[in-house]
Amino acid sequence: MRLRLILFFAVFIIPFGILCAAPQLDLATSALFYRAGDGFFIADHPVLVSIHYFGVYGGWILGFFCVSMLAGCIARRQNIFGLSRKDWTFLIVTLIVGPILITNVGFKNHWGRARPREVTEFGGTSQFSPAWQPQANSRTNTSFVSGDASFGFFLPCLAYVVPRNSNSRLSRLTFWICTAVGILIGFDRLAMGAHFLSDVLGAAVLMTCAGLFIHTFMYGGKKTIGCWKVWFSSKYYG
Repeated sequence: MRLRLILFFAVFIIPFGILCAAPQLDLATSALFYRAGDGFFIADHPVLVSIHYFGVYGGWILGFFCVSMLAGCIARRQNIFGLSRKDWTFLIVTLIVGPILITNVGFKNHWGRARPREVTEFGGTSQFSPAWQPQANSRTNTSFVSGDASFGFFLPCLAYVVPRNSNSRLSRLTFWICTAVGILIGFDRLAMGAHFLSDVLGAAVLMTCAGLFIHTFMYGGKKTIGCWKVWFSSKYYG
């Protein structure tokens, strides 16, 4: 379990660190989806646009749904879909703290980083800046970190509260499917020229940490560790 867990975090943290140390790799990655004269040539593809809309509106829809379910739990004094008031509250709090406060209010509105399609290397007028370097300008809704990807990497938090059966299959499936959705949304924004790879990986690191810390605060470290064991321990696979 320990090795699998280390590898999982390494997939996001190590490449993010490399991109911060060698920011030109951000440009090289985005260049794979750019063609002179055509710009980011698959940015308008209907599939990519649909995924983008899911990333934009999915959080609001899920948030409204969770608030409605919490209200129902309180009114009916019983669990809904097997989730308690505490579970629905966890999802609401994590959604607010992660994608909304940390990403949009905290980073995107203050970091000042230009998007790939805005920098001179890809036909724009703005200067490229490394992920770790905030820019002194009044620009809001900037590139670092990705808002869509933040919602995508919030989704694995659903696995914390999914009712677990005897072999925890549903919780494990939820975690890995939602992680795959987060990666898909991140790739979508990269291909559209809306974010650099470091914006996506930064979102993955921040949302994973936010979910982990909030769950530990609300449920205790023992239950949080228990969830991660279910997702990564070899005894649950076979």
